[in-house]
This record gives sequence, structure tokens and C-alpha cells, in this order.
Amino acid sequence: MRFEVTAISARADPVQLTIEAGDAAHAQRNAAARGYHVVAVRAADSLARWRPGRTSFALLPFAQELCALLAAGIGLVESLQTLAEKEERAPVRQVLDAVIRTVSAGAPLSAALAEHPAAFPALFVATVKAAEKTGDLPEALARFVAYRSQIDAVRKRVVAALIYPALLLATGQPISAALDAHGLTTPVALRMLRVGERSGRISELMARIARFHEDEIARAVEWFTRLFEPILMLAIGAVIGLIVVLMYVPVFELAGSLQ
Repeated sequence: MRFEVTAISARADPVQLTIEAGDAAHAQRNAAARGYHVVAVRAADSLARWRPGRTSFALLPFAQELCALLAAGIGLVESLQTLAEKEERAPVRQVLDAVIRTVSAGAPLSAALAEHPAAFPALFVATVKAAEKTGDLPEALARFVAYRSQIDAVRKRVVAALIYPALLLATGQPISAALDAHGLTTPVALRMLRVGERSGRISELMARIARFHEDEIARAVEWFTRLFEPILMLAIGAVIGLIVVLMYVPVFELAGSLQ
């Protein structure tokens, strides 16, 4: 495995080395043995394989699962191995395997994660590094998960808020007219949308429309259930009656033949 090593030479000159080694710790020792003061080590192979957008690294589930495993009392290496074993995507598994090798060699988890900046952002690495000093990695991971969940929720709200203006750019007309033109609204919803557009309360009115139609559907389901129950009972009664008749027909025929 190739590693890119940023180091300082004996003459105090910054140098960039490419070293073949089993893990980052070995690469660092190799450079140090050659008289260099190592500043940073990155896995060149993993960086070449891993490109954002090709196979997304799900950082939030990784942090959640790692937090749960550590909180359950499972060791760090075993927890990482558990996550790697269940991973089906080859690029993601390669990154996790590289992290496991580096941690198993004695390097801290933050250093192992820092070797894969495309998968682990600087904030996550810094969170782990700070937790290593205080010894509360599960708690730190839980805080990161909460923070990231809040950020994702805000991002979703922003995207949702931009949908309506985007529609007005795309259609060139109010959303009520666009939906009505394509038969995607009801008379009641159409009127409420127009009121929302005039008053600037489109999101509030759309929420009310959703609740109104949810109530409509609930009433329709309740009405259908009340109507369907007696029809079902009648159908069941008719089937049972038919079965009884079919059972007694041979008896009646036998009695008639005896007479």
C-alpha cells in the first residue's frame, strides 16, 4: 500500500515522499528511519480509489453504529471490524480495512481517519481527536451525531423552502395555476392555495390543505368500512347458507327415493 508522507529533512527542507508500507505507522517509521521528521501521512492508494460521488460514505450511520458498539463495551478494533464485516460496498470496506490496520498498528483512531479525508471530514476527525484526550469517545460520537442530524434537518428545510420559488421560476406562473392546469388539485385546495399566494402564507395554507385531505381520506375510509362490514356479513351468510343447502340436498334426494 502506498503512502504520501509529508516530512522535514535533516536540512530543514520540506519534502514529499511516497513510501510502500503495510500501514501508516509503518510508513511513518520508515520515513523516520531515513532521517526525516514526519509531519503527515496519507494513504495514496485509498485516495486514488476513493472519489466523492462514486460511492458515498455514509458518515452519520457509521458514527451512530460505532457509538452504539463502543457504548456496549466492545473494543475499538472489534467495533471497526464489525462495521467492516457488514459492509457490502467494496470502496467503503477498503477504507474501513485501512483504518483497522492503522489502529491495530498502534496509531490513534483520529490519525487513521485523517488518512481518508474524502470519507471523514476534518470536523469529525477533530471531534474524535479531542475525545481521545478526554477518554469519552462514545459521548463525543453521540454529540457529533446529534449535530449532524440537526444540520441535515436544517438542510432539508432549506431545500423544501426553495422548492416553491423554483417552481415559480420553472413554470412562470403561480403554483396554484400550475397545479390546476395539470389536474393536480381540488377546488377547495385551489382556493386555499390562491389565498396563501395572496397573503404570503403559502406554506401554512399547504399544511392546512394536507390536514384537510387527510381528514377527507379518513372519513372516506370510515364510511367504506361501515358499508363494507354489513355487505361482508351478508356475503358470508349467503355462502354458509349455500353450503348448508348443498349438504342437505343429498339427504332430501335420498328421502324422496325411499318414499
